Order: sequence, then C-alpha cells, then structure tokens
Amino acid sequence: MLTNDGALQARLTQPGQTHGKIYYVQVEGIPDNAALQALRTGVTLNDGPTCPPVLRLSRSLTGCGPAPRRFANGRIFPPVG
Repeated sequence: MLTNDGALQARLTQPGQTHGKIYYVQVEGIPDNAALQALRTGVTLNDGPTCPPVLRLSRSLTGCGPAPRRFANGRIFPPVG
C-alpha cells in the first residue's frame, strides 16, 4: 500500500483489523496437496496460530515488487515445506 496518510496506513495494517489483504507469494516447484491443506487449516508460529488463508494458485506473476521484510507469509510457508 502506498499512502502518505499515516493514520490510514495504521488503521488498515494493524493486526486484528478486519480489512482483507492480498499477498502474492512465489514458491519453488508445485506445492503438493499436503502443503496446501496445511496452509488452508492455518499454521502455528512461535507467536501463535495464523488465520487460514484463501489460496489461489497461479502459474506466474509479473510486475510484482519485493515483499516487505516483516512479511508474515514469509514465515508461514517454510513450516509447510
């Protein structure tokens, strides 16, 4: 999200807010059914469980920039392989 409105940015990105977010994640290879099912039921991290995401597979993405360093999905994909 690009904005110069700090209050809006805080309201939309704070944990616990109910605004939907879309994340694009690039993985190597094709995830198997076990990995996808683990993601669909939610993953438990050191700081607690994640909400189960809605997943949609795509062959490729173009024009996407790099993810932020503290990108939560970067933490939920390694536990499922």
